[in-house]
Amino acid sequence: MKLANDINDAGLLRIGSSYLNELEWEELFSEIRELDIFVAYAQTWRNLHARHLHNLASRPGSRIRVFLPDPDDQSTIITLADRFAVSTEELRRRITATHDDFKDLRIAGGADIEIRYRPGDRLYSFYRLDNVAVVGFYSHSRNRIPSIPVLVCRAPGSIFQFITDELVNIEQQSRRADVSER
Repeated sequence: MKLANDINDAGLLRIGSSYLNELEWEELFSEIRELDIFVAYAQTWRNLHARHLHNLASRPGSRIRVFLPDPDDQSTIITLADRFAVSTEELRRRITATHDDFKDLRIAGGADIEIRYRPGDRLYSFYRLDNVAVVGFYSHSRNRIPSIPVLVCRAPGSIFQFITDELVNIEQQSRRADVSER
């Protein structure tokens, strides 16, 4: 009984081990207006959901915010490159590719797309789709592993509130990329 109450209070909808193909992404993307993404670079996720991202980007009044590691912050790049077992140059290339992919989604009359850089480590990634959030943990093994714990939660709920609070702090700690283009 206590576990059921804890799950309800947390707003948990699902607990899984694969955020890429185990979740109902089609349903999560179907009618959203706001998407916040906090990732290291999300290369595979971006490619798997390119159609959804294009659809959202074309919706007037929608918003996409992407928070990436700051490629100019040496400490951040060294830490994450070590975690992902890639060179610092490769990590910067991946961050730049993510930046460029989201920048290229911008269309006149479509969603407001904001790309931000935040220095510091990444302990997890998350995707906030309106009132639902998907949280995935990073492995510290330096190897790509096929399954990681993933939580799907909704508002109201303590985990969703944690993500909402984190977004406020992450935004305050970040800087806009492409300031000259806006």
